[in-house]
Amino acid sequence: MKIHRHTLCLHRLEQHQLELVRHWRNHTLVARHMEYQEYITKEMQAEWFIKINTPNHFFFVIEHNNTPLGLINTSNIDYKNATADTGLFVWHENYLHSHIPTLASLAMLDVFFYTLDIKKVFAKIKYDNCEAQNYNASLGFKHKETCPNALFGLYELTPALYETQAAELINAAHKLYGNTTTIEFSKNIPADKDIFNRLSAVPEASKQKIGLLLHYN
Repeated sequence: MKIHRHTLCLHRLEQHQLELVRHWRNHTLVARHMEYQEYITKEMQAEWFIKINTPNHFFFVIEHNNTPLGLINTSNIDYKNATADTGLFVWHENYLHSHIPTLASLAMLDVFFYTLDIKKVFAKIKYDNCEAQNYNASLGFKHKETCPNALFGLYELTPALYETQAAELINAAHKLYGNTTTIEFSKNIPADKDIFNRLSAVPEASKQKIGLLLHYN
């Protein structure tokens, strides 16, 4: 599964990308902001991938100009209650302080809010990570509560908050890059079939909101 929006490709994590992601997840640049601090082995990464390679978890490698630069996710999806968790980390230094991570977040939120009808997403953010705090605030996230690990706070975002608090970002993205979303699915990837069927059943009005086009090859 690949989401193309705002000049980016969100490439759903595949097995051949695991070592790239594991390398950077273990890197001090990323790990210092994470709750789980232990070194992640190749075997641990493989076990994790088996658990998250389901229709309830979507981890995407962010690609710009064919360059992989980070990982973004909507995971632990509860379709009945329309809730999910979300997170992001960027490892490529050239993109850390650019507008590209913001475009990736906009693209992902657009797809999961407006096609899968998610009503609330939660993000866990370390209190001393000021950059992440500001970044998520710009998207409309509001503090909900302190996590059991008191170093982290739980933040939530609804479509209404997103549309009002991130309105300038959303409008700027549309003006610069248009409002078309193309999602590619592969018949060779069994997990793609379920999500393709879900998105095919989305009402036309919701598809038009993000200019959704589906391709099943």
